[in-house]
Amino acid sequence: MKLFLSGFGAKSYRLLKQYGLFEHLFPLSAAAFALPPYAYAEDMLVRGLVNTDERIAADKPVTPTFLFAVLLWSALLRELNERQAGGRPRIWRCSCRLATPCCGRSSRAWRSRGASPFPCVNC
Repeated sequence: MKLFLSGFGAKSYRLLKQYGLFEHLFPLSAAAFALPPYAYAEDMLVRGLVNTDERIAADKPVTPTFLFAVLLWSALLRELNERQAGGRPRIWRCSCRLATPCCGRSSRAWRSRGASPFPCVNC
C-alpha cells in the first residue's frame, strides 16, 4: 500500500505490471483483469490511483480503504458471479475470501502476530 499512497501510485502500478510483480501481489485482481467482463476495472484502478496521486499532491486526505476497493473490485465481481451459479451469493463471504489473502501479503503487523484483520478467516 505504501507504493500506492506515495504520490506515485499510478507510476508504481505501471512498473509493477511491467515487471510482472502485480500478479504476485494481487493475483485475484490480475486474473480478473484478463477476462473481458472485468477488464474495465483495470481502467477504474488506474483512474483511482491517478485521483489518489492528485489528492496527495494537493495535500488532501487519502485512505487505503479506497485503494483496496478499486484493487479488489474486479476480483469481487468475478467471485460473486461464480458463486451465483451455485445459489445466492453472500457478498460478505466473497469479500472476506478476497481480502484475507491480500492483507496477509500487505500487512507485516498482522502476519507477525499470527492474527488476521478479518474475523471470518474460515469463510
